[in-house]
Amino acid sequence: MKILAFNDRVHTNVWRAGEWVRDAMRLMRIAAGVVALAATPLSAQSVLIAPTAIIIDANRPSTAITLVNTGTAPAEVSLSFTFGLPATDSVGNMHITLDESPADSMPSAVDFVHAYPSRLVLPAGGRQVVRLVAAPQRKLEAKEYWARLIVTSRQGRPMAVGTSTDAPADAQVALDLEVRSVLAVFYRPAGLSTALDMSAPNTRVANGQIETRVRLQRGGNAAFVGSVSAVLRDSTGRVHGKKDIPLGVYYDLEPLITLGLASVPKGTYELELSARPERPDVPNGMLLPAKVVKQRTAVVVP
Repeated sequence: MKILAFNDRVHTNVWRAGEWVRDAMRLMRIAAGVVALAATPLSAQSVLIAPTAIIIDANRPSTAITLVNTGTAPAEVSLSFTFGLPATDSVGNMHITLDESPADSMPSAVDFVHAYPSRLVLPAGGRQVVRLVAAPQRKLEAKEYWARLIVTSRQGRPMAVGTSTDAPADAQVALDLEVRSVLAVFYRPAGLSTALDMSAPNTRVANGQIETRVRLQRGGNAAFVGSVSAVLRDSTGRVHGKKDIPLGVYYDLEPLITLGLASVPKGTYELELSARPERPDVPNGMLLPAKVVKQRTAVVVP
């Protein structure tokens, strides 16, 4: 089981020192070269993926994603599937728990979703359309099934290191950047619905901010995908702080939501939390409808 920091597109970066062109440099210089290269922007060396949420249904059992190599070197790309759900830890931080062997009771789509091609090489600046196909081999229950698509891209380039007089002029180290993007995959038979229940918020003022925990429980037979908003207003209705958090509630979550108070005067305020099936990174037509739910609580800023 693996736990990744929560994001809709999760990246894990692995730097590896390659082989010496000449066996003349010391290990310390290799490490220095890695640190220097790691400071370069990832956006210049990664593979972009669109869309970031993948939905397949019984009426349209296949869809496509587009991969674009924005780097300056060819990228080796592989695609695989695993099971994973977002969760919150004891202090409210969100993460994704990946599980290669989920329990039989879990609605996993891993065994019947496939990517074509599953391995490819993208030239610098190139793009590739990958077809994702769902082919269940058994009769499915009327509920949503989930998987995580892992897109692993690896790019490398040689880099000259140092100007030491004891190093050959052509001494280089080959460095590879490996980026793993983890995207949500939903398979939807007919007859799905979702809903959300929000508990009363548990709020305190600490560390120069408002810290709020709220329990979110999903209803229906599909995940609630949308956003939770926190808005701080004074007695006149003026907004003194706002935050939007995109999330997916597959079962239960209890996230921590914070609002800074650096420019908020002392006084009593109303904190409104609302959850709605809208996200800026997912077209509305791909989201299941659900009622907007809200909770309000008073907050005293000392």
